[in-house]
Amino acid sequence: MASWKKIITSGSSAALNSIAVDNAVTATSFTGIFNGAISSSAQIKDDISGSFSGATAGVATTVTISDNESTNESNAIIFGAGAAGSGNIGLEADGDLTYNPSTGKVSATGFIGALTGNG
Repeated sequence: MASWKKIITSGSSAALNSIAVDNAVTATSFTGIFNGAISSSAQIKDDISGSFSGATAGVATTVTISDNESTNESNAIIFGAGAAGSGNIGLEADGDLTYNPSTGKVSATGFIGALTGNG
């Protein structure tokens, strides 16, 4: 059988500085500094901001890509770091290698090898 204890604080400067919990805490909201782990089944309602540490995903398993075929802008081309063609590799970009969706053209400061097509 559960052993329930109720904690009540009141007044304009009431505070509870520390509480130890052996199991789970359920709440409709949380304000302040959170130390500990959030379970993988936790539902995040609003944006989270600030500094985070602890158990975080080291490798993303998916990313969302937007289809952009008409915007007149210079977009950085993303590529995998190093010579590895697969696996957990870092993403990089070079500001001098860009693609413009409205023109369909790739720009760079130089190319090596034979080029074909319109210059």
